[in-house]
Amino acid sequence: MRTEDNQSCAESLEETELLKNLVVSGDKIHVQVADPVEGERVIREILRAKRTEILDLQAVRPSLEDAFVSIVREKMKKE
Repeated sequence: MRTEDNQSCAESLEETELLKNLVVSGDKIHVQVADPVEGERVIREILRAKRTEILDLQAVRPSLEDAFVSIVREKMKKE
């Protein structure tokens, strides 16, 4: 996903329980959700309320790097 203000967008979305993982990477935000349809609906709703424009939003399968980061973060939460 790309927005007009990725940092502000990431902060707005971080507290959303629906998100499994969120990483700002360059000019994109990588968001991991269990259900892409529901995830997109919730993300759009939150950002609309914050008046943040979404420039690009695409559902993609997680990369190996995304999976690794998710596993490491989950392990760190448990410690």
